[in-house]
Amino acid sequence: MTNFFKIKKRVKPILFFVFLINTIGTSLPISYANSGDNSNPIVINKEKAKKELIDLEESLKSFTAIFGKVSNFVGPAVVKIIITRKINVETPGKRGSNNKSAAPPAPTPFNKFFKQKTAEQRMQQDVGSGVIIDPKGYLVTNFHVIKGYRTGEIEVTMFDGQKYIGKVVGTDPKTDLAVLKIEGDNFYSAEFGDASKIKVGDWIVAIGSPFNYQQTVSTGIISAIGRKHVAPNTSMFAYEDFIQTDASVNPGSSGGPLVNLRGEIIGINSAIATQSGSFQGIAFAISATIVKKITDDLIQNGSVSRGHIGVGTLDINNKLVKELGLNSCDELLDYLGLKSKTGAFVARVWKNTPALKAGVRPGDVILEIDEKKIKSSVDLQNVTREADVNKEVNVIIARNGERLPLKITIGKQPNYLDGVEFISIQSGTLRAGFGLTVLKLKQDRKRQEDYVENGILVVNVEKGSAAEASGVEPGDIINQVGYLEPSSVYEFYKMLNGFIKAMKPVTIHIVSKGFITLINE
Repeated sequence: MTNFFKIKKRVKPILFFVFLINTIGTSLPISYANSGDNSNPIVINKEKAKKELIDLEESLKSFTAIFGKVSNFVGPAVVKIIITRKINVETPGKRGSNNKSAAPPAPTPFNKFFKQKTAEQRMQQDVGSGVIIDPKGYLVTNFHVIKGYRTGEIEVTMFDGQKYIGKVVGTDPKTDLAVLKIEGDNFYSAEFGDASKIKVGDWIVAIGSPFNYQQTVSTGIISAIGRKHVAPNTSMFAYEDFIQTDASVNPGSSGGPLVNLRGEIIGINSAIATQSGSFQGIAFAISATIVKKITDDLIQNGSVSRGHIGVGTLDINNKLVKELGLNSCDELLDYLGLKSKTGAFVARVWKNTPALKAGVRPGDVILEIDEKKIKSSVDLQNVTREADVNKEVNVIIARNGERLPLKITIGKQPNYLDGVEFISIQSGTLRAGFGLTVLKLKQDRKRQEDYVENGILVVNVEKGSAAEASGVEPGDIINQVGYLEPSSVYEFYKMLNGFIKAMKPVTIHIVSKGFITLINE
Protein backbone atom coordinates (compact mmCIF):
# COMPACT_ATOMS: atom_id res chain seq x y z
CA MET A 1 0.00 0.00 0.00
CA THR A 2 2.99 2.28 0.52
CA ASN A 3 3.92 2.16 -3.20
CA PHE A 4 0.28 2.75 -4.07
CA PHE A 5 0.34 6.12 -2.35
CA LYS A 6 3.96 7.08 -3.07
CA ILE A 7 4.24 10.60 -4.43
CA LYS A 8 7.22 11.27 -6.66
CA LYS A 9 7.42 14.92 -5.88
CA ARG A 10 6.10 16.48 -2.69
CA VAL A 11 5.51 20.21 -2.80
CA LYS A 12 3.33 22.02 -0.31
CA PRO A 13 0.22 23.56 -1.90
CA ILE A 14 0.89 26.97 -0.42
CA LEU A 15 4.21 27.18 -2.27
CA PHE A 16 2.36 26.65 -5.55
CA PHE A 17 -0.12 29.39 -4.71
CA VAL A 18 2.68 31.83 -3.85
CA PHE A 19 4.49 30.81 -7.04
CA LEU A 20 1.30 31.32 -9.06
CA ILE A 21 0.69 34.78 -7.64
CA ASN A 22 4.29 35.87 -8.11
CA THR A 23 4.45 34.47 -11.64
CA ILE A 24 1.24 36.02 -12.85
CA GLY A 25 1.94 39.25 -11.03
CA THR A 26 5.33 39.68 -12.73
CA SER A 27 4.66 38.29 -16.20
CA LEU A 28 1.16 39.50 -17.08
CA PRO A 29 0.85 43.21 -17.86
CA ILE A 30 -2.52 44.27 -16.50
CA SER A 31 -3.81 47.83 -16.53
CA TYR A 32 -7.14 48.89 -15.02
CA ALA A 33 -9.29 51.38 -16.88
CA ASN A 34 -10.82 54.33 -15.07
CA SER A 35 -14.43 53.95 -14.01
CA GLY A 36 -16.64 54.07 -17.09
CA ASP A 37 -13.67 54.41 -19.43
CA ASN A 38 -13.32 51.58 -21.97
CA SER A 39 -10.47 53.18 -23.86
CA ASN A 40 -7.87 51.29 -21.77
CA PRO A 41 -9.20 47.75 -21.19
CA ILE A 42 -7.38 45.10 -19.12
CA VAL A 43 -4.52 43.63 -21.14
CA ILE A 44 -3.58 39.97 -20.55
CA ASN A 45 -1.20 37.82 -22.50
CA LYS A 46 -3.67 34.90 -22.63
CA GLU A 47 -1.38 32.42 -24.34
CA LYS A 48 1.39 32.95 -21.80
CA ALA A 49 -1.03 32.90 -18.87
CA LYS A 50 -2.67 29.70 -20.13
CA LYS A 51 0.71 27.97 -20.49
CA GLU A 52 1.72 28.97 -16.95
CA LEU A 53 -1.57 27.67 -15.57
CA ILE A 54 -1.12 24.37 -17.42
CA ASP A 55 2.43 24.06 -16.04
CA LEU A 56 1.23 24.73 -12.52
CA GLU A 57 -1.62 22.27 -12.88
CA GLU A 58 0.81 19.60 -14.06
CA SER A 59 3.08 20.21 -11.07
CA LEU A 60 0.09 19.94 -8.70
CA LYS A 61 -1.14 16.64 -10.11
CA SER A 62 1.23 14.60 -7.97
CA PHE A 63 -0.39 16.13 -4.88
CA THR A 64 -4.06 16.25 -5.90
CA ALA A 65 -4.01 12.71 -7.32
CA ILE A 66 -3.83 11.29 -3.81
CA PHE A 67 -7.39 12.40 -3.02
CA GLY A 68 -8.71 10.43 -5.97
CA LYS A 69 -6.63 7.40 -5.03
CA VAL A 70 -7.84 7.52 -1.41
CA SER A 71 -11.46 7.76 -2.58
CA ASN A 72 -11.03 4.81 -4.95
CA PHE A 73 -9.26 2.79 -2.27
CA VAL A 74 -11.81 3.31 0.53
CA GLY A 75 -15.00 3.96 -1.47
CA PRO A 76 -15.91 0.30 -2.15
CA ALA A 77 -16.14 -0.29 1.62
CA VAL A 78 -18.55 2.63 2.18
CA VAL A 79 -22.27 1.82 2.14
CA LYS A 80 -25.59 3.64 2.23
CA ILE A 81 -27.98 2.54 4.97
CA ILE A 82 -31.76 2.98 4.66
CA ILE A 83 -33.91 2.23 7.70
CA THR A 84 -37.57 1.68 6.85
CA ARG A 85 -39.88 1.67 9.83
CA LYS A 86 -43.45 2.38 10.90
CA ILE A 87 -44.19 5.73 12.50
CA ASN A 88 -47.20 7.18 14.30
CA VAL A 89 -48.81 9.58 11.84
CA GLU A 90 -50.29 12.73 13.37
CA THR A 91 -53.83 13.20 12.06
CA PRO A 92 -55.70 16.53 11.69
CA GLY A 93 -57.34 17.71 14.86
CA LYS A 94 -54.67 16.31 17.14
CA ARG A 95 -53.08 18.62 19.62
CA GLY A 96 -50.55 20.85 17.95
CA SER A 97 -51.38 19.81 14.37
CA ASN A 98 -52.93 23.19 13.46
CA ASN A 99 -50.68 25.38 15.54
CA LYS A 100 -49.08 27.38 12.73
CA SER A 101 -47.64 29.95 15.10
CA ALA A 102 -45.62 27.42 17.06
CA ALA A 103 -41.90 28.12 16.89
CA PRO A 104 -39.75 25.55 15.08
CA PRO A 105 -37.57 23.34 17.27
CA ALA A 106 -34.25 24.85 18.26
CA PRO A 107 -31.34 23.63 16.12
CA THR A 108 -28.88 21.30 17.77
CA PRO A 109 -25.27 20.60 16.84
CA PHE A 110 -25.91 16.88 16.59
CA ASN A 111 -26.25 15.64 13.04
CA LYS A 112 -29.81 14.74 12.07
CA PHE A 113 -29.78 12.05 9.41
CA PHE A 114 -31.60 12.61 6.14
CA LYS A 115 -35.29 11.66 6.22
CA GLN A 116 -37.77 10.97 3.44
CA LYS A 117 -41.39 9.81 3.86
CA THR A 118 -43.52 7.51 1.71
CA ALA A 119 -46.69 8.64 0.06
CA GLU A 120 -48.85 6.85 2.62
CA GLN A 121 -47.08 8.64 5.49
CA ARG A 122 -47.17 5.36 7.42
CA MET A 123 -43.58 4.35 6.79
CA GLN A 124 -40.49 6.49 7.25
CA GLN A 125 -37.06 6.06 5.71
CA ASP A 126 -33.97 7.28 7.53
CA VAL A 127 -30.81 7.44 5.44
CA GLY A 128 -27.29 7.24 6.80
CA SER A 129 -23.89 5.85 5.94
CA GLY A 130 -21.63 3.07 7.15
CA VAL A 131 -18.30 1.41 6.40
CA ILE A 132 -17.45 -2.30 6.18
CA ILE A 133 -14.66 -3.12 8.64
CA ASP A 134 -14.50 -6.91 8.24
CA PRO A 135 -14.60 -9.13 5.12
CA LYS A 136 -17.27 -11.23 6.85
CA GLY A 137 -19.77 -8.40 6.42
CA TYR A 138 -19.51 -6.47 9.68
CA LEU A 139 -19.97 -2.72 9.28
CA VAL A 140 -20.00 0.23 11.66
CA THR A 141 -22.40 3.17 11.66
CA ASN A 142 -23.82 5.65 14.16
CA PHE A 143 -26.32 4.53 16.78
CA HIS A 144 -28.50 7.54 16.00
CA VAL A 145 -28.87 6.31 12.40
CA ILE A 146 -30.71 3.18 13.59
CA LYS A 147 -32.04 4.52 16.89
CA GLY A 148 -35.62 3.46 17.49
CA TYR A 149 -35.48 0.68 14.89
CA ARG A 150 -38.04 -1.96 15.82
CA THR A 151 -39.94 -3.18 12.77
CA GLY A 152 -39.39 -2.91 9.07
CA GLU A 153 -35.94 -3.53 7.66
CA ILE A 154 -32.41 -2.18 7.29
CA GLU A 155 -31.28 -1.98 3.69
CA VAL A 156 -27.55 -1.75 2.98
CA THR A 157 -26.57 -0.55 -0.49
CA MET A 158 -23.04 -1.26 -1.70
CA PHE A 159 -20.95 1.12 -3.82
CA ASP A 160 -21.91 -0.84 -6.97
CA GLY A 161 -25.65 -0.78 -6.20
CA GLN A 162 -25.99 -4.29 -4.75
CA LYS A 163 -28.42 -4.42 -1.84
CA TYR A 164 -28.36 -6.51 1.34
CA ILE A 165 -30.48 -6.79 4.46
CA GLY A 166 -28.57 -5.63 7.53
CA LYS A 167 -28.99 -7.13 10.99
CA VAL A 168 -28.12 -5.31 14.22
CA VAL A 169 -25.21 -7.02 15.98
CA GLY A 170 -24.98 -4.55 18.86
CA THR A 171 -25.32 -0.91 19.78
CA ASP A 172 -23.58 1.46 22.18
CA PRO A 173 -25.54 4.69 22.74
CA LYS A 174 -22.82 6.06 25.03
CA THR A 175 -20.47 6.41 22.06
CA ASP A 176 -23.18 6.72 19.39
CA LEU A 177 -21.92 3.60 17.60
CA ALA A 178 -23.62 0.50 16.18
CA VAL A 179 -22.46 -2.61 14.34
CA LEU A 180 -24.52 -4.24 11.58
CA LYS A 181 -23.96 -7.53 9.72
CA ILE A 182 -24.78 -8.42 6.12
CA GLU A 183 -24.81 -12.02 4.93
CA GLY A 184 -21.91 -13.08 2.74
CA ASP A 185 -18.13 -13.32 2.73
CA ASN A 186 -15.06 -11.73 1.21
CA PHE A 187 -16.52 -8.24 1.29
CA TYR A 188 -14.20 -5.36 0.50
CA SER A 189 -13.33 -3.74 3.85
CA ALA A 190 -11.49 -0.68 5.14
CA GLU A 191 -8.76 -0.67 7.78
CA PHE A 192 -8.39 1.36 10.96
CA GLY A 193 -5.49 3.78 11.33
CA ASP A 194 -3.76 5.06 14.46
CA ALA A 195 -5.83 8.06 15.55
CA SER A 196 -3.30 8.90 18.27
CA LYS A 197 -0.85 10.04 15.56
CA ILE A 198 -3.11 12.56 13.84
CA LYS A 199 -2.31 16.27 14.11
CA VAL A 200 -4.18 19.50 13.57
CA GLY A 201 -3.63 20.50 9.94
CA ASP A 202 -3.49 16.94 8.54
CA TRP A 203 -5.42 16.40 5.30
CA ILE A 204 -8.42 14.06 5.51
CA VAL A 205 -11.18 12.65 3.28
CA ALA A 206 -14.83 12.09 4.28
CA ILE A 207 -17.08 9.67 2.36
CA GLY A 208 -20.81 9.13 2.82
CA SER A 209 -24.34 9.62 1.49
CA PRO A 210 -25.32 13.22 2.33
CA PHE A 211 -28.90 14.00 1.31
CA ASN A 212 -29.08 10.45 -0.11
CA TYR A 213 -26.29 11.10 -2.66
CA GLN A 214 -24.23 7.92 -2.29
CA GLN A 215 -20.42 7.83 -2.57
CA THR A 216 -20.03 11.58 -1.98
CA VAL A 217 -16.45 12.58 -1.24
CA SER A 218 -15.29 15.75 0.51
CA THR A 219 -11.86 16.82 1.69
CA GLY A 220 -10.45 19.13 4.32
CA ILE A 221 -8.11 19.26 7.26
CA ILE A 222 -8.26 18.32 10.91
CA SER A 223 -9.06 21.57 12.69
CA ALA A 224 -9.00 20.25 16.29
CA ILE A 225 -8.66 16.99 18.21
CA GLY A 226 -9.95 15.70 21.54
CA ARG A 227 -13.23 17.64 21.44
CA LYS A 228 -15.66 16.90 24.31
CA HIS A 229 -19.30 17.72 25.01
CA VAL A 230 -20.17 17.80 21.32
CA ALA A 231 -23.50 16.02 21.60
CA PRO A 232 -26.15 17.81 23.71
CA ASN A 233 -28.11 16.03 26.43
CA THR A 234 -25.68 13.13 26.66
CA SER A 235 -25.75 10.84 29.66
CA MET A 236 -23.28 11.12 32.51
CA PHE A 237 -21.46 8.08 31.10
CA ALA A 238 -21.10 9.45 27.57
CA TYR A 239 -17.68 8.63 26.15
CA GLU A 240 -16.49 11.44 23.89
CA ASP A 241 -13.29 11.98 21.91
CA PHE A 242 -14.18 13.81 18.72
CA ILE A 243 -12.00 14.86 15.79
CA GLN A 244 -13.06 18.25 14.45
CA THR A 245 -12.74 18.85 10.72
CA ASP A 246 -13.75 21.34 8.04
CA ALA A 247 -14.54 18.59 5.50
CA SER A 248 -18.12 19.06 4.29
CA VAL A 249 -20.43 16.66 6.16
CA ASN A 250 -24.21 16.88 5.85
CA PRO A 251 -27.34 14.97 6.97
CA GLY A 252 -26.96 11.45 5.63
CA SER A 253 -23.19 11.43 6.13
CA SER A 254 -23.60 10.05 9.64
CA GLY A 255 -21.74 6.76 10.04
CA GLY A 256 -19.43 7.28 7.09
CA PRO A 257 -15.64 7.13 7.51
CA LEU A 258 -13.16 9.93 7.97
CA VAL A 259 -9.88 8.66 6.52
CA ASN A 260 -6.28 9.83 6.34
CA LEU A 261 -4.23 10.05 3.15
CA ARG A 262 -3.14 6.44 3.65
CA GLY A 263 -6.74 5.33 3.21
CA GLU A 264 -7.11 4.33 6.87
CA ILE A 265 -10.17 5.04 9.04
CA ILE A 266 -9.31 7.60 11.72
CA GLY A 267 -12.89 8.43 12.67
CA ILE A 268 -16.61 7.89 12.05
CA ASN A 269 -18.48 11.04 11.00
CA SER A 270 -21.15 11.71 13.57
CA ALA A 271 -22.10 15.34 14.12
CA ILE A 272 -22.06 18.87 12.77
CA ALA A 273 -22.18 22.22 14.54
CA THR A 274 -24.95 24.10 12.78
CA GLN A 275 -27.72 26.63 13.15
CA SER A 276 -29.32 25.76 9.83
CA GLY A 277 -29.39 21.94 9.95
CA SER A 278 -26.70 21.65 7.26
CA PHE A 279 -22.93 21.97 7.15
CA GLN A 280 -21.57 25.34 8.26
CA GLY A 281 -17.84 24.63 8.40
CA ILE A 282 -17.46 22.39 11.47
CA ALA A 283 -17.97 18.65 11.59
CA PHE A 284 -17.08 16.00 14.16
CA ALA A 285 -15.98 12.39 13.87
CA ILE A 286 -15.71 9.81 16.66
CA SER A 287 -12.05 8.93 17.06
CA ALA A 288 -10.99 5.54 15.68
CA THR A 289 -9.39 4.86 19.07
CA ILE A 290 -12.90 4.55 20.49
CA VAL A 291 -14.48 3.03 17.38
CA LYS A 292 -12.00 0.14 17.18
CA LYS A 293 -12.50 -0.91 20.81
CA ILE A 294 -16.29 -0.58 20.74
CA THR A 295 -16.71 -2.46 17.47
CA ASP A 296 -14.46 -5.28 18.68
CA ASP A 297 -16.59 -5.64 21.84
CA LEU A 298 -19.86 -5.54 19.91
CA ILE A 299 -18.72 -8.12 17.34
CA GLN A 300 -17.31 -10.49 19.97
CA ASN A 301 -19.89 -10.04 22.75
CA GLY A 302 -22.85 -8.12 21.34
CA SER A 303 -22.47 -5.51 24.06
CA VAL A 304 -19.85 -3.28 25.69
CA SER A 305 -18.64 -3.78 29.26
CA ARG A 306 -16.94 -0.84 30.96
CA GLY A 307 -15.28 -0.40 34.30
CA HIS A 308 -16.72 1.87 36.99
CA ILE A 309 -15.76 2.91 40.52
CA GLY A 310 -18.64 5.26 41.37
CA VAL A 311 -17.23 8.76 41.75
CA GLY A 312 -18.07 12.16 40.29
CA THR A 313 -14.96 14.29 39.88
CA LEU A 314 -13.83 17.80 38.99
CA ASP A 315 -10.61 19.05 37.47
CA ILE A 316 -8.23 21.02 39.66
CA ASN A 317 -8.65 24.48 38.20
CA ASN A 318 -10.18 27.91 38.81
CA LYS A 319 -13.68 26.44 38.72
CA LEU A 320 -12.83 24.24 41.70
CA VAL A 321 -11.27 27.24 43.45
CA LYS A 322 -14.65 28.98 43.35
CA GLU A 323 -16.52 25.78 44.20
CA LEU A 324 -14.57 25.43 47.44
CA GLY A 325 -14.84 29.11 48.34
CA LEU A 326 -11.12 29.79 47.96
CA ASN A 327 -9.40 32.82 46.48
CA SER A 328 -6.68 31.39 44.25
CA CYS A 329 -5.10 28.25 42.80
CA ASP A 330 -2.26 28.66 45.29
CA GLU A 331 -4.74 28.33 48.16
CA LEU A 332 -6.30 25.34 46.42
CA LEU A 333 -2.98 23.52 45.95
CA ASP A 334 -1.98 24.26 49.53
CA TYR A 335 -5.31 22.96 50.82
CA LEU A 336 -5.08 19.78 48.72
CA GLY A 337 -1.41 19.30 49.55
CA LEU A 338 -0.44 19.19 45.87
CA LYS A 339 2.46 20.70 43.94
CA SER A 340 0.67 20.88 40.60
CA LYS A 341 -2.88 20.96 39.22
CA THR A 342 -2.98 17.26 38.34
CA GLY A 343 -5.41 14.70 39.62
CA ALA A 344 -9.18 14.23 39.80
CA PHE A 345 -10.93 15.91 42.74
CA VAL A 346 -13.70 13.71 44.15
CA ALA A 347 -16.85 15.81 44.52
CA ARG A 348 -19.34 12.94 44.80
CA VAL A 349 -19.29 9.26 45.77
CA TRP A 350 -22.30 7.03 45.08
CA LYS A 351 -23.38 4.52 47.69
CA ASN A 352 -22.73 0.80 47.31
CA THR A 353 -19.98 1.44 44.77
CA PRO A 354 -16.37 0.19 44.65
CA ALA A 355 -15.00 3.62 45.58
CA LEU A 356 -17.12 4.01 48.71
CA LYS A 357 -16.39 0.45 49.83
CA ALA A 358 -12.65 1.10 49.40
CA GLY A 359 -12.76 4.24 51.54
CA VAL A 360 -12.80 7.03 48.93
CA ARG A 361 -14.55 10.13 50.27
CA PRO A 362 -15.61 13.49 48.81
CA GLY A 363 -12.66 15.88 49.01
CA ASP A 364 -10.06 13.25 48.09
CA VAL A 365 -7.91 13.64 44.99
CA ILE A 366 -7.24 10.55 42.88
CA LEU A 367 -3.63 10.72 41.67
CA GLU A 368 -2.79 7.26 40.33
CA ILE A 369 -4.40 3.96 39.32
CA ASP A 370 -2.02 1.04 38.89
CA GLU A 371 0.88 3.51 38.53
CA LYS A 372 -0.90 5.41 35.73
CA LYS A 373 -0.82 9.13 36.48
CA ILE A 374 -4.28 10.68 36.60
CA LYS A 375 -3.99 14.22 35.24
CA SER A 376 -7.69 15.08 35.00
CA SER A 377 -11.23 13.80 35.33
CA VAL A 378 -11.13 12.61 31.71
CA ASP A 379 -8.00 10.58 32.48
CA LEU A 380 -9.78 8.92 35.38
CA GLN A 381 -12.83 8.11 33.24
CA ASN A 382 -10.69 6.60 30.49
CA VAL A 383 -8.61 4.45 32.88
CA THR A 384 -11.62 3.11 34.78
CA ARG A 385 -13.66 2.47 31.60
CA GLU A 386 -10.86 0.41 30.08
CA ALA A 387 -10.05 -1.53 33.26
CA ASP A 388 -11.24 -5.11 33.51
CA VAL A 389 -14.39 -5.59 35.59
CA ASN A 390 -13.69 -7.32 38.95
CA LYS A 391 -9.99 -6.49 38.72
CA GLU A 392 -8.40 -5.09 41.90
CA VAL A 393 -6.36 -1.95 41.21
CA ASN A 394 -3.93 0.02 43.36
CA VAL A 395 -5.03 3.62 43.83
CA ILE A 396 -3.14 6.58 45.29
CA ILE A 397 -5.21 9.43 46.70
CA ALA A 398 -4.34 12.73 48.36
CA ARG A 399 -6.18 13.48 51.60
CA ASN A 400 -5.38 16.21 54.11
CA GLY A 401 -2.00 16.74 52.46
CA GLU A 402 -1.01 13.06 52.65
CA ARG A 403 -0.70 10.41 49.94
CA LEU A 404 -2.70 7.33 50.88
CA PRO A 405 -2.78 3.93 49.11
CA LEU A 406 -6.13 2.19 48.55
CA LYS A 407 -7.24 -0.95 46.76
CA ILE A 408 -10.39 -0.72 44.63
CA THR A 409 -12.14 -3.57 42.82
CA ILE A 410 -13.42 -2.30 39.48
CA GLY A 411 -17.19 -2.68 39.08
CA LYS A 412 -19.33 -2.82 35.94
CA GLN A 413 -20.60 0.55 34.78
CA PRO A 414 -24.39 0.78 35.21
CA ASN A 415 -26.61 2.27 32.55
CA TYR A 416 -27.62 5.09 34.87
CA LEU A 417 -27.41 6.23 38.49
CA ASP A 418 -30.69 8.13 38.70
CA GLY A 419 -32.21 7.74 42.15
CA VAL A 420 -29.09 6.17 43.68
CA GLU A 421 -27.99 7.90 46.88
CA PHE A 422 -24.60 9.56 47.10
CA ILE A 423 -22.49 11.68 49.42
CA SER A 424 -21.00 14.86 48.03
CA ILE A 425 -19.03 17.99 48.76
CA GLN A 426 -21.30 20.93 49.47
CA SER A 427 -20.33 24.04 47.54
CA GLY A 428 -17.94 26.18 49.59
CA THR A 429 -17.05 23.46 52.10
CA LEU A 430 -13.57 22.40 53.24
CA ARG A 431 -12.32 19.53 55.36
CA ALA A 432 -10.53 21.54 58.00
CA GLY A 433 -8.97 18.89 60.22
CA PHE A 434 -9.84 17.25 63.56
CA GLY A 435 -12.76 15.62 61.69
CA LEU A 436 -14.47 18.89 60.80
CA THR A 437 -16.01 19.84 57.47
CA VAL A 438 -16.90 23.52 57.47
CA LEU A 439 -18.59 26.23 55.44
CA LYS A 440 -18.37 30.03 55.55
CA LEU A 441 -21.33 31.38 57.51
CA LYS A 442 -23.83 33.00 55.15
CA GLN A 443 -25.22 36.49 55.63
CA ASP A 444 -28.77 35.32 56.35
CA ARG A 445 -27.50 33.12 59.19
CA LYS A 446 -25.50 36.05 60.59
CA ARG A 447 -28.66 38.12 60.77
CA GLN A 448 -30.32 35.39 62.78
CA GLU A 449 -27.40 35.46 65.23
CA ASP A 450 -27.15 39.19 66.04
CA TYR A 451 -23.95 38.73 68.04
CA VAL A 452 -22.08 36.91 65.24
CA GLU A 453 -20.03 39.07 62.86
CA ASN A 454 -17.84 36.34 61.39
CA GLY A 455 -18.15 32.64 61.74
CA ILE A 456 -17.47 29.20 60.31
CA LEU A 457 -20.40 26.78 60.09
CA VAL A 458 -19.79 23.12 60.90
CA VAL A 459 -21.55 20.98 58.27
CA ASN A 460 -20.14 17.55 59.14
CA VAL A 461 -18.27 15.83 61.98
CA GLU A 462 -16.53 12.53 61.28
CA LYS A 463 -17.35 9.67 63.59
CA GLY A 464 -14.59 8.83 66.05
CA SER A 465 -12.79 12.12 65.40
CA ALA A 466 -11.35 14.57 67.94
CA ALA A 467 -14.15 17.01 67.11
CA GLU A 468 -16.86 14.43 67.88
CA ALA A 469 -15.11 13.47 71.13
CA SER A 470 -15.14 17.15 72.19
CA GLY A 471 -18.85 17.56 71.52
CA VAL A 472 -18.75 19.50 68.26
CA GLU A 473 -21.91 18.96 66.18
CA PRO A 474 -23.12 19.89 62.70
CA GLY A 475 -24.75 23.31 62.85
CA ASP A 476 -22.30 24.72 65.40
CA ILE A 477 -20.78 28.12 64.58
CA ILE A 478 -17.06 28.59 65.29
CA ASN A 479 -15.91 32.22 65.50
CA GLN A 480 -12.50 31.85 67.17
CA VAL A 481 -9.43 29.62 66.96
CA GLY A 482 -7.43 30.46 70.04
CA TYR A 483 -7.74 34.25 70.12
CA LEU A 484 -7.89 34.66 66.33
CA GLU A 485 -11.03 35.15 64.29
CA PRO A 486 -10.91 33.39 60.90
CA SER A 487 -12.47 35.41 58.09
CA SER A 488 -12.65 32.55 55.57
CA VAL A 489 -12.77 28.77 55.47
CA TYR A 490 -9.22 28.76 54.13
CA GLU A 491 -7.95 30.81 57.11
CA PHE A 492 -9.78 28.44 59.45
CA TYR A 493 -8.18 25.45 57.69
CA LYS A 494 -4.70 27.03 57.91
CA MET A 495 -5.12 27.77 61.61
CA LEU A 496 -6.20 24.23 62.49
CA ASN A 497 -3.62 22.72 60.16
CA GLY A 498 -0.87 24.55 61.99
CA PHE A 499 -1.84 22.91 65.30
CA ILE A 500 -2.20 19.49 63.63
CA LYS A 501 1.30 19.67 62.14
CA ALA A 502 2.71 20.81 65.48
CA MET A 503 0.88 17.95 67.24
CA LYS A 504 -0.66 20.43 69.68
CA PRO A 505 -4.20 20.77 71.05
CA VAL A 506 -6.20 23.82 70.00
CA THR A 507 -9.02 25.71 71.69
CA ILE A 508 -11.92 26.90 69.54
CA HIS A 509 -14.90 29.06 70.50
CA ILE A 510 -18.35 27.81 69.53
CA VAL A 511 -21.21 30.26 69.62
CA SER A 512 -23.79 29.06 72.21
CA LYS A 513 -21.33 26.49 73.65
CA GLY A 514 -18.26 28.45 74.60
CA PHE A 515 -14.60 27.28 74.38
CA ILE A 516 -13.84 23.65 73.47
CA THR A 517 -10.41 22.04 73.23
CA LEU A 518 -9.58 19.71 70.35
CA ILE A 519 -6.82 17.23 71.15
CA ASN A 520 -4.68 15.94 68.30
CA GLU A 521 -4.50 12.17 68.70
